[in-house]
Amino acid sequence: MSSNGGPTVAVKLFIDKEKKRVLFAESDKDFVDILFSFLTLPLGTIVRLFNKQSQIGCLDELYRSVESLGEDHFQTKECKAMLLRPVNAAALHCDRLRVKVDDADLTAIYVCFYYGSCSERYFSTVRGIRCRCGTSTISDTRRWPQSSLVAAGETADGIFFQRWIEVHHHG
Repeated sequence: MSSNGGPTVAVKLFIDKEKKRVLFAESDKDFVDILFSFLTLPLGTIVRLFNKQSQIGCLDELYRSVESLGEDHFQTKECKAMLLRPVNAAALHCDRLRVKVDDADLTAIYVCFYYGSCSERYFSTVRGIRCRCGTSTISDTRRWPQSSLVAAGETADGIFFQRWIEVHHHG
């Protein structure tokens, strides 16, 4: 455990101090999965997680602009929420990481209040949008079925890779 009580992952780095670069990294599957999970993150999530100091060009300013715009500038207030807290397409996989990269609730889905009788059976990862049936908003919280989580890859291998891999950096 880390000093703050959270999980830790051991990494051994071989560094060229003269060129200030990592030559080789050695770790277990948890670190590799965490590292690979960065590639699944939407840009809006990266900017938010870095407190709008991502060092990715103008994205920080773009995020702040969207954040400061009034809800009347968007189709719906939920559109603004989708831009500021985008959902990771690999959310079910990332929820199984030893160290959580994204602080979002990755298993919540929202359905029409009248889901049992709703003809649309519409669901969303964004709470509060209007159901296509027109009678209600999508606000009733459900969870992805546990069988989906297992189907997402409950194995002894990593989350994004199988068995042992070596990643070399050339350059």
